Amino acid sequence: MGRPRKEPKDRLTRTITARVSDEQFDWLIDQMDEGDFSASIRSAIDLARLFIDVLSDPDPTKRFERLLADREEYEARQAYFDEFGEYPEDAE
Repeated sequence: MGRPRKEPKDRLTRTITARVSDEQFDWLIDQMDEGDFSASIRSAIDLARLFIDVLSDPDPTKRFERLLADREEYEARQAYFDEFGEYPEDAE
């Protein structure tokens, strides 16, 4: 007797079984970070969603520039936090 399963809307994760070409599989392997294949699949899905969002935007160039600016700001904040261990009070 199996254990009861949560309703699909209440699950935190799902399992994917897929057939991919050797080229696609090799690309996923190349994207792995420390042997975490699931993380590389999640990352590929996130990248695909981002790509579709940018291309479907009425002004894809402006959307892409905003994404780059947001990423630069995030990386600057992380570098500051790594250096000082906290963010300045007026920055939040």
